[in-house]
Amino acid sequence: MKSFLFLLLAGTLVMGLRPIENGQSKPPSPPNIIFLLADDQRWDALGVAGNTIIQTPNIDRLARDGFYFKRSYVTTPICAISRASIFSGQYARRHGIVDFATPFTDSALAQTYPALLRKAGYRTGFIGKYGVGNKMPVDAFDYWRGFDGQGNYAAKDAQGKPIHLTDLMGQQMDEFLQGNSSGKPFCLSVSFKAPTHRMQPSLNFRMPSASVNSTPTRP
Repeated sequence: MKSFLFLLLAGTLVMGLRPIENGQSKPPSPPNIIFLLADDQRWDALGVAGNTIIQTPNIDRLARDGFYFKRSYVTTPICAISRASIFSGQYARRHGIVDFATPFTDSALAQTYPALLRKAGYRTGFIGKYGVGNKMPVDAFDYWRGFDGQGNYAAKDAQGKPIHLTDLMGQQMDEFLQGNSSGKPFCLSVSFKAPTHRMQPSLNFRMPSASVNSTPTRP
């Protein structure tokens, strides 16, 4: 089964592809999809973008082995509005969500990509910051670990032990993937809270030393 992994940053799109096995010209079944969204990450906060201070080896690998779109842009760079556009594939003037309180209507939610894929037989999951209105669409997904508002970096795992929110989301991703039935396609959407303002780093986070402060020039 072919798999697609999309990583969307602020104005940057990275797409990773898993090669088709056995030399087949097309996948025998629908592809699996994992969509990762990073909150408030600058386009140049990537090693692949030329940043010599911030180290992003996994994202760099996606860009190297997949596709790195250097000139992708967001028409409405405001959290709730852009997230509504991602879900619906529509500009703000079309979906009409222009604040932080307005949710999708039931009919509009039914036309979002997770709902359409679920209708087509996919197992769908959402993890992280939802960010569209004040109504969480829990029942619209087969697996829901989303949170409203801005969330809290100081989270707790299933055993009640303190854990950084990003690490907890990693555990939830693994839980979703382990729960998929063989042969059934899935679509997992993950919206990371970090890195946004007032970031509280994980205990495993280490800031690399650098002799110069380099700011890449956008291509």
